[in-house]
Amino acid sequence: MAHQVETMAYAGEVPWHGLGKQVLPDLSPEQMLYEAGLDWSVEKVPAFAEVNGEKVAVGKSALIRSSDSKVLDVVVMTGIQFRMPKRLVSLLTL
Repeated sequence: MAHQVETMAYAGEVPWHGLGKQVLPDLSPEQMLYEAGLDWSVEKVPAFAEVNGEKVAVGKSALIRSSDSKVLDVVVMTGIQFRMPKRLVSLLTL
């Protein structure tokens, strides 16, 4: 799955795939997110399809990355919850 990694950071040994930015092992979770390129948030926006030149709501939502407005590879049904990278890291440091 290394080919699906857009950005990451690691401390210690180089990962088997050789990807990522090497950092010092004493970074805070927030510093690690920044160095890994994961200091972004996700916005849920309505998804549309173009039909005969008009935008038509499809009843689903797209997840957009705040750092570059990239549509993430996920379109979700209304009501689903998603987690920001910062929130996930905070759960790991409890």
